[in-house]
Order: sequence, then C-alpha cells, then structure tokens
Amino acid sequence: MTTISVILTSFNDAAYVSEALDSILAQTTPPSEIIIVDDASTDGTPAILAEYAARDGRIRMERLAENGGAARGRNRGIELASGTLLAFLDADDRWTPDKLTLQTAALDADPHLDAVFGMVRQFISPELSAAEAARIAIPNPIAPGYVVGGLLIRNAAFDAIGTFSVEDRSAYSFLEWYLRARERCLTERLLAKIVLERRIHRSNMTRSLTGMYYLRAVKAALERTRVLPALPDILHDMLKTQTVQTPAGERIKLHSNIDELSCSLLAHFVKRAHASRIIEVGFAYGASALAIASAAATCARIEHHIFDPYQQRAWQGIGIENMRRAGFGDRFTFHDELSEFGLPKLVEAGYQCDFAFIDGNHTFDHVLLDFFYINRMLAVGGIVVFDDEWIPAIRKVTHYVEKYPAYQRLDMPPHLTIAGKTIVVGNHRRLAAFQKTAQDERNWDWYEEF
Repeated sequence: MTTISVILTSFNDAAYVSEALDSILAQTTPPSEIIIVDDASTDGTPAILAEYAARDGRIRMERLAENGGAARGRNRGIELASGTLLAFLDADDRWTPDKLTLQTAALDADPHLDAVFGMVRQFISPELSAAEAARIAIPNPIAPGYVVGGLLIRNAAFDAIGTFSVEDRSAYSFLEWYLRARERCLTERLLAKIVLERRIHRSNMTRSLTGMYYLRAVKAALERTRVLPALPDILHDMLKTQTVQTPAGERIKLHSNIDELSCSLLAHFVKRAHASRIIEVGFAYGASALAIASAAATCARIEHHIFDPYQQRAWQGIGIENMRRAGFGDRFTFHDELSEFGLPKLVEAGYQCDFAFIDGNHTFDHVLLDFFYINRMLAVGGIVVFDDEWIPAIRKVTHYVEKYPAYQRLDMPPHLTIAGKTIVVGNHRRLAAFQKTAQDERNWDWYEEF
C-alpha cells in the first residue's frame, strides 16, 4: 500500500507557513502524515503550527531546541516518517494541488523508477515593495524543479542513498545529496508539469548563496567519476595474459577484445551516466561487459541487456561464463539474437536506458541501425559509446551523430584514478562517446551533411 509522508521544515516563517500547509492539505492525493520540524523559530511560527496540528490528526510537530539548518531538520523528519514515499516542502514555498497525484501516478506506472521531479514556478512574494521587486531578476520563471520541494521519492531509495549533508546551512546540502544520489544510480523522471511554486523574498537562503558551495559539490562529483575500482580479477587476468578460459577450463588465445584503457574509459562513462539501465551490442569474451558491470556494481538494481547471436557458436559461451565467474551472473540479460531484431522489441516494450555500448557488426548500416534504435531509448543525459572509431564505417556514423542537435560529443578525461593509481588517458582514438542533451525532436525532413 502506498503511503506518503510529507516533511515540512520551518524557521521564522510565520508570514508564509500557512500557505505552505494549506497547499499540502489541498492535495488531490492526500498525504498519510505531515511531519513538521520547526528549527527553533523565534517568531510566531510555532503557534501557527500548533493551531494546524490541533485541527488535523495527520500533522505531527517537533520543535528543535537549537537552530541547526534545514538539512538537519529534514533528516529529523525522515527519522520520524513511516510512509513508503517521501516528499519535502520548505515553509516559504507551496505546492500545486495535483503535485502528489501526478508524481505518485508516475511512480505507480514504473516500478523501476525511484524518484520523480516536476517543474518549478518562481514568484516574487507580494510583501516586497515595487522597488525591491524591480531589483529581482528571474530569467526563467518556470524551470526544471531539481530542488527538494519538487521531489517525490521512494523511502527505500532514499534510505539507500543516505541523508542530507549538514556540513553547512545552505541549499548546497540538497545539491550534494542529488549528485550523490545520481552516483548511486537513482532512477528519476522529470514531469513537464508545475508541481512547486517557489517564493522569492528578502531572506531566501539560495539567493544569498555564493557559487562556492555549488562549484565545490559539482567539482567533487566530477572527480569521483574519475575514481574507479580495480578491474575485475578475471578481466585483469585476461588482459595481462592475453588468454581466456573456456567453460571447460581450456586456455585459448584472446583476440578481438578492447584494451585495458578502453575498459577503464567504459567504466568511467558508465559512472558519468549514473547508469543502471544498460544496452550492449556485442559480447565476445565479455571484456567490455565486465568493465561495464563493475562500474555499475554499486547500483542496487541494474538492467544490463547484451545482444550477441554468435556468443555460443563463435565465442564458445565464454562471455556468459566470465560474467558468471565475476559474480555478475544475475545482473545481465543475454539476448541470443541479432541486435536489429532484438532492439526494436525493447523499443516496443517502452524500455529506457542510461548507457549504451555499440560494438557489434561494424558495417556502416548496422552501426547506424543500432544507434537508430538506441536513440529512441536513451534518456536525456544518457551516454552512448561507439567502439573502433578508427574504422571508416564507424567514423562515418559518429560524424553523423555529431550533427544531431540532441547530442554532444564528450571529451576523454585527461586522467583516471584506478585503485589509487593515476592513469593518463592521452590521445585516445578508439572510443567515441556522446551524451544526449535533449529529446530528439528533429523535423521529419531534417538532414545535415556529414
């Protein structure tokens, strides 16, 4: 049974908290409980909260003895929450009436989804004078609501990520949490509906926030994508000895595999995409699959689809066996069919992926067809990597993808840190990586020379 816990934090918000609570109580999908954590307010906020609590039995109020910041208050609310879903609201903001209805419907429709965001509309608080209001610039009144008030998340998913940072009393704590959540493969969706109205007033914490906190969080997250665990022992042994073991235990010469640096770069891009839903075309001895699976090993849930109709008769089932030996046997789905037949089935099923690696048939038409279907499934922000760009046919495809308005070629990182050792990437020309930056909405007659 779905139950929703709403956590509202307040500090000296007497002028606004009634509007916030009224927006919670007006939800078309009512919450099961409303937990209010007052952060040692010194104005009339506690009296207003007590009045609401006396009127509605779902409201539970806790007053902190010392002011500790919004993150600390939210963490305390989470400790008290019993719902299967968690939602948050600051006392100076308000929700649209259908916020919980829209977001619970999205979670109900996709059991794989962990969290849902919506759009946010910013507005200038009416108590500001005309002169004060004139000094406030809101370049994007309606924007993606990747803020705490725009979130609805499964309690279990939040628990797997961890609580908000209390390092400083700023909106940095949510950004730090969100970046950490993405690293842990949070599966999320942004609704194109306004769910939050964010008030701009004299005391907005984020208006006075310097960029230092944001830059620090983003920089730390980017650096973490370059820090990779050691490659799996089986993969390391394959690359070192240039041999591979058959399911029967025979050692044979390794061939047609990607090299160690390429394996590490694949792992880097999987981490950068925060990927838990993966498509891989081509399997062979499983070198790339092992690198990808190891990078996604911290994900609680993973869907890794691998296509290779030649796995048994040409590669003796060694790729499957290596994944099993490495402990990834239950973390991938093998498709014994050509990708041009299998990928359309995933499209028809409504599958969406965060990362794709194309390393199957290397003719121009096959590579382009693989990308055609993967493009239809790749989420915005997702990454697709092509192997062997040095081959003219594949380089022709990547030149075409560069023209797509919804894709951006990614530079190779200057270095990677693997098991404490720094590796300089240098002038790597084997892999080509692209990130999807927007929905693919080209006109029906779109064409660019390539």
